Amino acid sequence: MRSPLRLYGRDDELAALEGLLARLWRGDGGALVLVAPPGLGRTALLRAAVDAHRDRGPVLY
Repeated sequence: MRSPLRLYGRDDELAALEGLLARLWRGDGGALVLVAPPGLGRTALLRAAVDAHRDRGPVLY
């Protein structure tokens, strides 16, 4: 089990991801492409958003 991630300075990005996941849980379709140079935290950002919704069911990425 992973410990909870703490992201700094990513509130806007995390809110956008959480909004997308909320729409998906309502049954709306959607897609996401994260683009950034290596080492800028794409995976950490995605994991934080997924972890926030893990109690609702599986999230595949």
